[in-house]
Amino acid sequence: MEKRIRFYIINLLFPANNDIMSFDINGTYLLYHKVTNYNSIEDSLRSNFDISDTCYIDLPIKDTVDNTVDFIMKINYLLSFCRGNIINFSRYIIYDEKWKEINTVIINPISTPYTCLELIPRIYIHDTQRFLSNAFKEYDKVDSLYMIRKIAREFPTTRNSATFLSSRSLILTAIIEYILFCFNRKIDNLELFNKNEYINSIEDIKKELSSLFEDKFGKKNKSKSQSIINKMDGLNLRTLNWKFQKFIKHYRLPINSNDIKKFKDIRDTLAHTLIFPEADDEIMDWKFLVNIIDKIIMGLFNYEGPYYNFYVGTDEYFKLCS
Repeated sequence: MEKRIRFYIINLLFPANNDIMSFDINGTYLLYHKVTNYNSIEDSLRSNFDISDTCYIDLPIKDTVDNTVDFIMKINYLLSFCRGNIINFSRYIIYDEKWKEINTVIINPISTPYTCLELIPRIYIHDTQRFLSNAFKEYDKVDSLYMIRKIAREFPTTRNSATFLSSRSLILTAIIEYILFCFNRKIDNLELFNKNEYINSIEDIKKELSSLFEDKFGKKNKSKSQSIINKMDGLNLRTLNWKFQKFIKHYRLPINSNDIKKFKDIRDTLAHTLIFPEADDEIMDWKFLVNIIDKIIMGLFNYEGPYYNFYVGTDEYFKLCS
C-alpha cells in the first residue's frame, strides 16, 4: 500500500444531495468527501461570504509529495474557474501505508470570500468533468503563455459582490488586456514597425513634425504642438482592436466587433475617470465584462458545453466558432 496525502479544500461546494464528488483527470481518480459539518458551513458561506474548509480529498503519493501538491494545485486553479471562487487547500496531512499520520502542513491559503457566481453551475457535474479533462490536457500549453495561477487568483475577485463595481470591472479589463498582451507577444507583432528602427528614426520624425506644426499653427502654439509630437513615442504599438481580432480568431471565440468596441469604451472611461460610460447601466457593463472573460477562459481551455451567461441571466451552451 502507498503513502497517502489528504488535502482539506476550501470553498468548494457540492451539488445538492451529493455527499461525494468525483472526477477522473487523466487516469487519476479524484474523490472529494464533505467535511462532517458541511451543511452548516455551506449555509454560512452563502449567507456570510466566509472562507472555510468544505471537503477533503485523499491521494496516493506515487512520486513525491511536491509533485502531488503541484498536481492538486493545478486542479484547484481549474476548479476556481469553474466555480468562480478561489479553490485552494488550507492544509494537508501525510500518512504512511497504515494510515498513521507522518506530518501535517498548515497553509495560509490565498483565497477570497465565497461568491455565488459560478461559470459552470455545480449541478452540471458532468460538464465540470468535461471542463477539467479538457483544461488539464491544455494546461501546460496555456500556462506557458499566460501563467494560469495569475489569472485564476484574480478571476474570482471580479465576481465578488462585496467590492465596488468599478474596481471589479477595472480588474476585468486588466486581466483581459494581460491575456491579449501575452498572446500577441508570442507572435511578436506588438509593434507596427521594427522596434529598433523606429527608435532610431523617431527623433528625425519629431523634428520634421515640429517644422510642419510651426508652419501650420505658428510658434505661439509650440507647447501644444510639442505635446502631440511627444506622443509619437507610443504610437508604434498595435491597436487593441487588432490584438483582440487576432486573439479571437486563433481561439475561435464568439466575440464580435461590437463587443470589442463596447469593451474599449468601458475600459477607456474606467481607466481615465473611474466611472462607466455615460448613459450606460453600470451593472450591465460589469456583467458584459464578466461574460467576455468567461468566453475567453472557456476558449483557452477548448471547452464547449453549458455555462451560466451572467450577462443575460440564463444557462446557455457555449460553442466555439467553426
